[in-house]
Amino acid sequence: MRGTGYKTHEDKMRCEAWLSVNCDPIAGIYQTGGNCYGKIKRVFDEELRRADAFVAERPCTSISARFQTIPHAVSKFVACHKKVMKICASSRSPTDVKHDAVTLFESTSKRGPFKFMQCWYVLRDSPKWGAWRSTNEKRKTPRKRSSSAVSELFDDAGDPLPHPDLPMVGGKVREHAVTPLKGTCVIRAKIDRINLVLYAHQAQAAERAVANAEKRIWVAQDQLELSLFSIARNIDGPEANEYLTLKRQSVLQCLRTERHLSTASTVRDSSEPAAAISDSANEANLSATSEIGFQFDESTKEI
Repeated sequence: MRGTGYKTHEDKMRCEAWLSVNCDPIAGIYQTGGNCYGKIKRVFDEELRRADAFVAERPCTSISARFQTIPHAVSKFVACHKKVMKICASSRSPTDVKHDAVTLFESTSKRGPFKFMQCWYVLRDSPKWGAWRSTNEKRKTPRKRSSSAVSELFDDAGDPLPHPDLPMVGGKVREHAVTPLKGTCVIRAKIDRINLVLYAHQAQAAERAVANAEKRIWVAQDQLELSLFSIARNIDGPEANEYLTLKRQSVLQCLRTERHLSTASTVRDSSEPAAAISDSANEANLSATSEIGFQFDESTKEI
């Protein structure tokens, strides 16, 4: 019978228990796979009971099997997060970058949404996790890379753990059943579409920033010009008064010029339809006159 599903806080505490056991350099090397998972289980159970969040008894086999899923998903999310950071790190907040990384992960993953955000928070700054990812990225074959890398991370001295995607026959993994990854073109198309959306968001953010900056400049300029008319005279001498008078006149002249140009533009826009109607009437009159002249010529020829 299948046990109770894992909760989010259990996955988080499981990763914390793994770090607590494996970050000890001596304990992380001189131990078998069974001893490692036994220690992880003890720390895991203690933390759950201390937090009053115990759900169900988890055997070592269940904990080790769960570790097959977490590192692969978190590693893929890290790659998506790095890709989004390279595209638009300067114009996006950390929350927006994380949201876009989740969107990219879910568009390229066949296993549904990303369920290990709390695990990512725990593992992302861990040197042990960073060392595993560096080793994982150097592998040439994706399938073998995942299997061997997870074995090195969570089972330093034990037997390699089976890959969750490989079929099991008689308790053994059929390595030859691995098929090349399909749908590469579809995944590439999805990534390209997401890149276009990210670039569009970046361009829109830049346009909004420029527009807001221009508005702030205009508001500051208006406030500065308005302050000229609130300064009292005869404070700093005749030169200051003359400067103040000239600046006020300059501001008023600019405002009058802008109003004159705006009025002229309005009059011109309103006169264009009338001019078009007048031109149409003139053309109609010319056409009627030419028709009358043509009829007069025809009658003259008949006489």
